[in-house]
Amino acid sequence: MNYSLVCRVLVVFLFLLLAYSPGVEAEGLKIKDAEAKAAEAKAAELIGAESRTEVARRMKVNLGYGIWESFHVGMDYRFSNYSLGLDLGTSFHTLPFENSFVSVTIDNTFYWGKANKYELKTWYFNSRVIYYNAIEPSTTWNVVNLCPGIGKEFCFNESFGMNLDLGLALVVFAHRQDNTSNISGWIYPVYPECRIELFYRF
Repeated sequence: MNYSLVCRVLVVFLFLLLAYSPGVEAEGLKIKDAEAKAAEAKAAELIGAESRTEVARRMKVNLGYGIWESFHVGMDYRFSNYSLGLDLGTSFHTLPFENSFVSVTIDNTFYWGKANKYELKTWYFNSRVIYYNAIEPSTTWNVVNLCPGIGKEFCFNESFGMNLDLGLALVVFAHRQDNTSNISGWIYPVYPECRIELFYRF
């Protein structure tokens, strides 16, 4: 009998038996399961961090000046490439409204173009509806303007930046009251509009 061949066969058989035994297989599965759980936890952590960053990018407060809003402060909420905002303004008795002036603005903005390093698109089209009440020495005005425009968001860092936009102010409704008349109507004169704002995103 060839004992050398028999010994070799036995060694191979024992090796295969140990390699595929339930204990070894279970241990291997435990290691793989632990590695899979660790990978899932890491992925969940990254997704959570990205979600928190995305939520933080949505809210921002603005402080600025516009021709038909005057000095104003407001807040915007951003949905991906669209934002909706509300501004409140006053002239502080400066030109062109040297007397009492109050404005309320609803701001609709659509962002487009290439994203910056903070993964935000910075060029935008906006369409604002501005209501203002201006009281002069002998006349009171209540006016609604529709202001389409184009602008750009300049980011100084991830939180601070500046908005600059240019457009038109279309007067769609005006009510004038003075000592001798009380006139309301739909009118369509067109005026230039410019606005600059500083913002903080949080």
